[in-house]
Amino acid sequence: MHRLIYLLFFSLLLSCSKSIVEFDGTFAQYQPSIRPSKKEDPVEEKINLDNLLSLTNLIDLALQNNPETKYAWYRAKAAASRVGLAKSEWYPRIDVRADGMRLKTFEFLGGPEITDYRAHAGAMLSYLLLDFGERSAAVQEAKEGLKIANWSRDWAMQEVIVKLLSTYYEYLTLKGLFDVELAAEKEAKERVQATEQLWEAGLKSKSDVLAAKSDWTQAKLRLSNKNKNVKIAKAALAKASGLSIESEIKVETLPETADPQKITQTFSSFITEAKKNRADLLALKAEMARKHLEIKRVKASLWPKIDALAKGGWEYDQKSPSHGIYQYAVGVSLNAPLFNGFKKTYECKRAYADAQSTLADVLAKEQTIAFDVFHHFETLKAAQETISLSQESLTYAKEAYDAALEQYEAGFISIFSLIELGKILSHARESKLQANIHWFAEMAQLAYSTGTLLEDL
Repeated sequence: MHRLIYLLFFSLLLSCSKSIVEFDGTFAQYQPSIRPSKKEDPVEEKINLDNLLSLTNLIDLALQNNPETKYAWYRAKAAASRVGLAKSEWYPRIDVRADGMRLKTFEFLGGPEITDYRAHAGAMLSYLLLDFGERSAAVQEAKEGLKIANWSRDWAMQEVIVKLLSTYYEYLTLKGLFDVELAAEKEAKERVQATEQLWEAGLKSKSDVLAAKSDWTQAKLRLSNKNKNVKIAKAALAKASGLSIESEIKVETLPETADPQKITQTFSSFITEAKKNRADLLALKAEMARKHLEIKRVKASLWPKIDALAKGGWEYDQKSPSHGIYQYAVGVSLNAPLFNGFKKTYECKRAYADAQSTLADVLAKEQTIAFDVFHHFETLKAAQETISLSQESLTYAKEAYDAALEQYEAGFISIFSLIELGKILSHARESKLQANIHWFAEMAQLAYSTGTLLEDL
């Protein structure tokens, strides 16, 4: 009989070990540099909304008020608790028990009753001496879970920040377009005044005045529409910062001219940086290591466990001559799993399959990251070229308009040519503004795609 039991046990162990042998060894232990945070809940700093808010102020507001960051923070705290929970298996277990009862017995119905009182109190100490590495694997697995939670927390913060930056740059773009249209409306008004003076002097026809006034009216309509867009973008920025959409916030603007020479790294260096710093990728690699440790833990659970036991107590019995006795015992127990319906076998297979699926996720994530970095790297290079070209276009458009205004007043060109050149000037201003903000936005996106957004702020 005992030979049959041994055969069942080693067959179960061999069936699980076979799955582990197929593991290709990819899951080397990954050790990210991040350390578990020992701080308590983050302290929220009060920001005066009446002051001019910097981009840093807006980011602080978003991180304080966004539920996603709070969710990630408390997930990290829960993961830290799970590490302590796994470590608790290394400590001995002490249980205290006390009970009392009153018993009545009788030999037959209606017969005399015998009353007895009994009580028991005692304590038991148990400690797991040997489990073939199951506890160690469980602790390491929990630590990897804490790394995952920490990386996920950092990535959640970066996602909140990049969403805020996108809204911030959108607001600045629309606010800048409003200012451009305001300048265009002012120039249209000046053209009306110029044509009226020339008409009153008999140098221009009434049609020039009407054409200039029609263009001025169109400029005021465009200005009204852009003012509406600015108000909506401002409400969106307040919402992204965790404020009421009716908040009258005032934000700092960007420099009028970006520095296109700031980026000097190569694409390969950005890819290397992304693989080193992308928190979502690091979280996946930590998950990969955790799955490897899960395989190790499940495999260790197949082996016997040896416990040390010690207990002692006092038992009272009214019918006993001495009414009470003291009991003490020490010993060792062996618990060996023999057969549980192939449960452990399927747990091993499931853990192995999960590990392989996580490996596939890591490979897919690396490809996605490489494309994101390439996309924003090339877009940023194009934005650098656009800044200089847009500045050159604006210079030519301004000179052309100033010259055309003099030519119109001298009677060499029509009012329609002057209006058209005014539109070209306005378009050149818009291009310059958008190129400048687009460069800053792509800088943020590139930092986000390489996982260095928190470092660059």
